[in-house]
Amino acid sequence: MNLSKKVGSLQTLCGVIIDEPNVKVSGTKFVLRVSDTCLEETKTGSLVEVHTRSLDPRISFGAFVKISGRLVLPENIVSDDGRVFDYVHYLQKDGIFTQIKNAKIEDIKKTESFSLKSELYQLKRKYMERVEEMLPVPHSLLANGLVISGKGSMSKELQEEFQRVGLIHIVVLSGSNVSIIGEVIIKIFSFLPKLLGAFFGGLGVVLFSMMVGGSATVVRSTIMSLIGIFARLTGKKNSALISLLTAGMLMLFHNPLLLFHDPSFQLSFLASLGLILYGSRIDPVLLKKYIKVKMMFGKKKVDELGGFEKGVLEIVSSSLSTQVGTLPFIVQMSGLVSVVALPVNILLLPLIPYTMLFVCITGVTSFISTTLASVPAFVSWILLDIILETVHVFSRLNFSVVEFGVVSDRFVIAMYIFLIIEYLWYLRKRKQVSH
Repeated sequence: MNLSKKVGSLQTLCGVIIDEPNVKVSGTKFVLRVSDTCLEETKTGSLVEVHTRSLDPRISFGAFVKISGRLVLPENIVSDDGRVFDYVHYLQKDGIFTQIKNAKIEDIKKTESFSLKSELYQLKRKYMERVEEMLPVPHSLLANGLVISGKGSMSKELQEEFQRVGLIHIVVLSGSNVSIIGEVIIKIFSFLPKLLGAFFGGLGVVLFSMMVGGSATVVRSTIMSLIGIFARLTGKKNSALISLLTAGMLMLFHNPLLLFHDPSFQLSFLASLGLILYGSRIDPVLLKKYIKVKMMFGKKKVDELGGFEKGVLEIVSSSLSTQVGTLPFIVQMSGLVSVVALPVNILLLPLIPYTMLFVCITGVTSFISTTLASVPAFVSWILLDIILETVHVFSRLNFSVVEFGVVSDRFVIAMYIFLIIEYLWYLRKRKQVSH
């Protein structure tokens, strides 16, 4: 069915929801694959983005729905400061060319056929509901955002606070979530032969990425994790740069439009590239400066740093290196640069793995007994409260962010050309020194 020819007219459409709906207080948004008739599903129908005020829980992945509304063309999103997000091409990269806003839901049927993805989404929803029962708002929103749902579960106000302090990356389902899941599963099955342990680790990573939604960030980190598992299995050295480039090429081979029209892919790739290329350069500089400062305060000799000191230096290094890779892009996208990002990351990043651990234990044990889950839930609440209060305090500071005007594409391109030239110069200089 060619929907483009029917733009502007009232339509009654039937079809299957092909991805997890985005549920907000104001309503639900989902992508519908339109069927030729309302009697059966069509595997190759046109895609339309549907907005409805309905919060019917039956609106879920795989459901066969009948809707009615006016078919319109998507429009770009313009912010208050004149910044334009190319939402038209963002949708077109996924084959979506039309929308129905304020759609009326006339009928919902659950498909009878088994779907692994549907089962995973149901498990995800039940897990999130359990966490919401055990923790108050906004702690439960942050808890689910950290572990399984990303920033989509958080209110707009809370997202803005995390953005102002440069901590929004912990709730965008970054590669760390996938990596942690893979490592945990591999350790759980470490008693098995190496091949079986690797198999279950890889399977766990893939299932987790399917459950959380499979955004470009998650897909990229999943591919890198699978490459790392394969390298460990074969005993070969795993190059982070080669893994990143391989993941990027595979994703672009599947959908070249990601390169130009998917901010999630762009930001994830740039952050990883900055961490890989500049982390190794910043580490020794930070270490040298830190040792120098310690000696200035009477420490005559510094043989080895403690675990806490190493952890802090690692956080500073990773924060700075990812900032190098993403700063021009972030300035163009949001117009905001967080001044307090470094101290906030140093304060809170060490808590994140422990918070995720206790949130996971809370959610899992709540399926067995809410009384049993109350213990890890209390610890989770304390850790989440520390994070929320710290973010709230720093985001309220008048100097927490520097606001920029609209930045042109030429400026961003020039900045990245400069970074490329600078890195090539660094490689040439290092090569000359080694000879």
